[in-house]
Amino acid sequence: MFHALIVRANFNREDLFQEYLKVAKKTFFPSIHVQTNKNFTICFTVNPKHKEIIRSFVDNKVNCYFFNSLDEIKEYLKNKFYEIQTRHDFDDLMRSDYIRKIQLQWFKTKNLQPSIDTMLIQSQPNLYIFNKNKVKNMNTRYSKNFTSMHLSLCQKTNKHFIFDEVHHKMHLITKNIKLLPNDLTRLVIHNNNRLSKENS
Repeated sequence: MFHALIVRANFNREDLFQEYLKVAKKTFFPSIHVQTNKNFTICFTVNPKHKEIIRSFVDNKVNCYFFNSLDEIKEYLKNKFYEIQTRHDFDDLMRSDYIRKIQLQWFKTKNLQPSIDTMLIQSQPNLYIFNKNKVKNMNTRYSKNFTSMHLSLCQKTNKHFIFDEVHHKMHLITKNIKLLPNDLTRLVIHNNNRLSKENS
């Protein structure tokens, strides 16, 4: 099963890259290393000058490729079909069984409901306040009509790209949506993404 984890890590400002990297060293990279299922490929969007720095933090057991833009990733995925596409930000956390749970859910759905050819699997994240090392519940409740940014697109044919729609409008692609248990992912709030907070 081909599973692409698509991660945006493309920074033109060096100071911003260094600040996000400082967070990612304690959030994103450890999350990757502890995954119980390593059957996935990371597709990074990255400034070419940061490619080797990012590569140095990724375990050699994990496949990763680097691209200049999401359009390049879309083209790559079109030519080499990945059945699951998961979007995940460079500074966010995932629990060690996140990848495994996504793949199991898709495998189970395909077996029990063979007529489903496209499905979204979303995670209800908790908030992680990086500077205070504090976890809190997120009040926003994701549903079939308002989908999470912690999202996977599963499909039997190479029809859609996970960034074809803004995350909360991905339900326009398919009404087949599953919600994974809470706290498999965490939205990390830190000094450089203060806009990543709940709003009305």
